[in-house]
Amino acid sequence: MLDDEYRVFMKKSGKRGEHRLVESRQGVNYDDIKLFGGVDFGALDSMAIEFSAEAAPEVDEYYYIDLDEQHSGMMDDYIQNASSTAGVSLAGPDDFSKAEVLYVARGDGGGVKSITFQKILPSVKISSGFSLFLFDGRPEIKKLDRSISIVNRIDAIYDVERKRIYFREFSKIRCMFDGIVDYYRSATDDEVRRVKECGYLDINEDVKVGVRSRKIIASMLDDRILEDPEYSSKLGRIFDKYGEELELKMVDGKIVVGNDKELTKALSVMIGRCFTNEITGEKTLAIRAERFAPISHGGDVPSVA
Repeated sequence: MLDDEYRVFMKKSGKRGEHRLVESRQGVNYDDIKLFGGVDFGALDSMAIEFSAEAAPEVDEYYYIDLDEQHSGMMDDYIQNASSTAGVSLAGPDDFSKAEVLYVARGDGGGVKSITFQKILPSVKISSGFSLFLFDGRPEIKKLDRSISIVNRIDAIYDVERKRIYFREFSKIRCMFDGIVDYYRSATDDEVRRVKECGYLDINEDVKVGVRSRKIIASMLDDRILEDPEYSSKLGRIFDKYGEELELKMVDGKIVVGNDKELTKALSVMIGRCFTNEITGEKTLAIRAERFAPISHGGDVPSVA
């Protein structure tokens, strides 16, 4: 693909998930429409956080997921179509009602550099009818037959070279990428049982384990924090420092939990998500954790600064 070339496709719903070419052009500037605009990955990286099911990005932030070899195949159809349109049929009238994704590929002079995606909601599909438009400042009524309104937003961006997906809402990308749900991690009932019986919690049997607690448990087990041979002493030090402010109690080395709110706080202590603000001196429970380096299981329980 050339530097100023873009190719627009739609992906249809259904098991086959067929792709259709909408248009392929060169030298046309649609940069005022976000979906068609160029992507500055450097700027994007500066406002992106690694995806975690328990994290919540700020208003101007994106999540990102770096696809591993097992999952990178979910992008093959998109990249293949973007690289060569030879085997892709042109979108026809009957395709519009089944379209679920609109995506735009842009080149860098040698191949596909980026692909931007927009989920097509039923509310933006127009099967037929009359609409009022403004053309050069003059109102005109025109009949539309099978059209899709392009919303000025981007639901996902793919960096082809780095195999990195940026997005804001996981629910929007589930239908776009087969297997992406594997990155949405929530603890199973067996994993919840394992943590309940790990020896560091005294939980009332009536406590219901909520969604947020399950996500923390999943993160805790994935990082193998409880396997640290010095974990017990580290937990004791952390609890001595933050337990009182969190209104938690520890009896015989176990954190006492009477409800889900206390469970979430207890798990946050167990995973090391407490810190002291170096500026204000306030003791704080972290809402999310963004890791700066991989965990060393022989080192300290990770904390957030």
